[in-house]
Amino acid sequence: MKNPTIAFLAVVVLALAAALFGPRLIDWNGYRDQVTTRINAVTGLQLAIEGDIELALLPRPRLRAGGVRIGTLSGGLLPDMASVDELEVEVALMPLLAGDIQVEHVALLRPLLIVETQPDGRTNWRTGGGMAQSVRLDRVSIADGTLVWRDGLRGREERLTALDVDLAAASLTGPLQAAGSANLRGVPLTFDLSAGRVTAAGALPMTLTVGLRGTPASMRLAGIASFAGGFQGDIAAEAPSAAEIVRRIWPGRPVSPVAAGPLRVDAEARIDAEAIDLSGVVIELGDMRATGALGAILTAVPRHHPARPRHRLDRDTGLAAAGGAEVGVAPVALLLGEWRGGFALPDPMSATFDIAVEAMTLRRGLVRQMRL
Repeated sequence: MKNPTIAFLAVVVLALAAALFGPRLIDWNGYRDQVTTRINAVTGLQLAIEGDIELALLPRPRLRAGGVRIGTLSGGLLPDMASVDELEVEVALMPLLAGDIQVEHVALLRPLLIVETQPDGRTNWRTGGGMAQSVRLDRVSIADGTLVWRDGLRGREERLTALDVDLAAASLTGPLQAAGSANLRGVPLTFDLSAGRVTAAGALPMTLTVGLRGTPASMRLAGIASFAGGFQGDIAAEAPSAAEIVRRIWPGRPVSPVAAGPLRVDAEARIDAEAIDLSGVVIELGDMRATGALGAILTAVPRHHPARPRHRLDRDTGLAAAGGAEVGVAPVALLLGEWRGGFALPDPMSATFDIAVEAMTLRRGLVRQMRL
């Protein structure tokens, strides 16, 4: 009885040792083609591994690889939709034995992620329905990444750099939760995203809160977004000091004392690749308040029109805050300490404004029906 027990325990120990140390003793680089072929067959991806490969089975299945590229899935204009300097993936063992892929942790070091909208409205991140629903991501961490959104129809591009994020998703089509930080056009931002499931049409119900790093300023978007660059929903922004926002976005520029007060903006938005329409706009800056609507038509040379603050604007409040000095009518001029034509819209953008004020208090007098 004793000898069979010892023999059984020895077999168990040897099996565990083989599972623990066996994969580490194998040079998996010689099996690179077989590994990538198997991964592509299971996931439906077009994955290529150019760097070293490490594989372990216990305590949980783990793959580590360098120089990873994922080809675009739906015939995009760019050959790859992602590349990663170093990738590490850990999956749960028991669900894997049952045929489900439960990804417990994915770590991406210096990834480049490209979201491309094609001329026919398709995006390069669409996956097969079965695969998209069967993969669960418990935790994904991105370090020093870059996210590129490219409009293939109009040739526009935006980039998020220095991207650090932690996210979790019930499937590749959502729902998902994400939080992190990034730089947009040199401005350091924080973000917190809660999103539902992506529909067949590419619509994504979401709530996104964006903050200006190092300040309590924030902007919240709640509504429906699309990979084509559209959004419909509510926008709310607030900051204890508008001046602090100006200093962060335009460092070194003098700021008007008017901007020292708190800022609040609320609006209902409809945004797509052709136009921006903001209705129910409420802007409060210190003791000043304006309501109205803002529309912009985005053509080859975008022209913004019209901005229509309506109802009552107390002009004397602005003059008093500026020490009695005249303050320019343009919103940016109201925030900046000097207005000498130094601020310009990005080339080749132009703008026209149609401003109507029903009533304005000016030097203790009432001015009605003013139009600029």
